Amino acid sequence: MLQTLTNSCIRPVVACDAGNRYVKWVNPSKQVKSILSCVAELDKYDSYDMNANCPHTVYIETDNGKRYLIGKDASQFGGRMVFDGDKCELAEILVLAALQPLPGETNLVINDLRLCLPDSRIDASREALQRLIGQRVFTRNNLLIHADVKAVRAIDETVGSFRKAKSEGLFGYSGALNGIISLGGKDGIARLYTTEGQINRSADVKISGTLALITHINKALAVETGRTVQPHVVMDAIERGDYTIPGTGFNFSKIFFDCREKWWSEIRSAVGKQWQPFADEIGEILVVGGSAHIVAKHLPNDRYKVPTQPQFFDLLGLI
Repeated sequence: MLQTLTNSCIRPVVACDAGNRYVKWVNPSKQVKSILSCVAELDKYDSYDMNANCPHTVYIETDNGKRYLIGKDASQFGGRMVFDGDKCELAEILVLAALQPLPGETNLVINDLRLCLPDSRIDASREALQRLIGQRVFTRNNLLIHADVKAVRAIDETVGSFRKAKSEGLFGYSGALNGIISLGGKDGIARLYTTEGQINRSADVKISGTLALITHINKALAVETGRTVQPHVVMDAIERGDYTIPGTGFNFSKIFFDCREKWWSEIRSAVGKQWQPFADEIGEILVVGGSAHIVAKHLPNDRYKVPTQPQFFDLLGLI
């Protein structure tokens, strides 16, 4: 049971984007936090001493005795990358990283937990997230937390981006249809929004995420080097900007630039085809998500924009 609660224990809204590449959330100090979407369940023989200064890994112990690493160190303990599975199935573990009490507290009441979903109309996905409602006791980075989640709201990906873009005046044609293209890790979504912020569902386009780009790169690597590389290793090299595989020192920058053009061209083609009936009504298109930066200099025209911190734009729009 929860201990005696005070008003200082209550966080009215907590937003979390448990994506296929990164788990992102806003902490009690209103700072954006991000760790790798990788989960390792430790067995009783695994020893892990939590480094309090480690910003890239969260250590979780649940009340049933299970222990998990979420983040960078998880990959070194044989962890499972979320894009290899179903992120909704892992949501109960991933979201624990975001359940942080206010400073000096160990109790936490969340009135409204807001989470991103590709399509909030899918019953199975919504039901998986509803399991987060209720009381639980767990340890987060060696701090025992008594948490009570009152409500969980599943919000469609890109809704936060539209709200934030509109509030910041990023759409110069506010009376037109405006689009959001979200480039995620496993997949992505392109959506058109009415002036009132309603999703035009008939224009939805499910698009390939960074994982499809990595597949193109790995096909080329197999020819050039005789082997493929784990997707997260390639993603890390792209994110660092050195395009180098650590184990071999092989630089795949030329492969990357060629494959990026193919991948981005396929996305633009798919979106253009689906949005053709609305072409004369579309004002501007915002490109967000973790891979937005790699196409920022290759946008087809001035109607396309990449905002500041595109990887966190959707998350920040949820609050």
